Amino acid sequence: MNLRSLFLVISLLCAPVAARAHVSEQGFVLLLPTGAYTAAGTVTVFATVVPAVGMRRVFGAVRLPVPGLHAARRLCLFLSFLLFVFMVSEGWTGSRDPLKNALPLGFWTVIWIGVVSVQGAVFDIWRWINPLAWPAEQVARISGGGLLRLPERGAGFAGCALFLLFGAFLLADPAPADPARLAAVVAGYCALTLGAVALFGRRWMVRGEVFTVLMRVYRGVTPLAARRAGLWGWRAARGRRPTLAIAVFIALLLGTGSFDGLNETFLWLGVLGVNPLEFPGRSAVVVPTIAGLLVLNAALVAAYAVCIWLGLR
Repeated sequence: MNLRSLFLVISLLCAPVAARAHVSEQGFVLLLPTGAYTAAGTVTVFATVVPAVGMRRVFGAVRLPVPGLHAARRLCLFLSFLLFVFMVSEGWTGSRDPLKNALPLGFWTVIWIGVVSVQGAVFDIWRWINPLAWPAEQVARISGGGLLRLPERGAGFAGCALFLLFGAFLLADPAPADPARLAAVVAGYCALTLGAVALFGRRWMVRGEVFTVLMRVYRGVTPLAARRAGLWGWRAARGRRPTLAIAVFIALLLGTGSFDGLNETFLWLGVLGVNPLEFPGRSAVVVPTIAGLLVLNAALVAAYAVCIWLGLR
């Protein structure tokens, strides 16, 4: 290669092109080590080619003889309910600073990040600290187990709809961390849940209560659950096939998380026609954010459905 050709190649490589910036608030994700993800992906691919009989043996579980758990669990549920009532009251009467108020810290940091992580990585902690389990049990007892029969499919897809509403509040609301605003939303959701329990009984807690449905999905991969222990995913390997509503719920969980990564990036703001250097605030893009959330989730569910249909064909 002569000098003229080398100069031409270098000039082409150095030609200016458009660059797409990533989100500034969540850019720290790019700094996380990828070794764990690479190893998990490799093991997953390996597990798909191993005979099913061998994988059932690998994902076996052993029983843990731990006495006295029922009474301890009921006490923990009651104390969790009391702590939850305190947190909601703090949202109305405590500091206006989200970094100092107990409700935003407890809900967005402890529950939405900490508890969800423990639920999937360690053990079924939600079964011990669900703050609505104790009052739901009392409401179900008073109403005699429910006034109406709970439709199986309807309840499952009601959980999907409630999860989309939660995602819209998280991503589109102008101030989801405002203590008073969050307290009003949480109190309203609690009233809705207990009202549904009064109508349909305790089955609503495992069919339509969105956070319990979410935690039960994560429970499928936790190593410790139901007094048994095994490798991550043993419960899912031994459990029943998920219903259509649960499959859609998992797709919505993936789609909402994906849109969370896209939201507020320069690419998404460019689609909305908003200058990222002069961002007018979340209140100016509430409708486009909700529309984007719904469209992306609908597209993801449709894509999965088409792929499954093609696989069956």
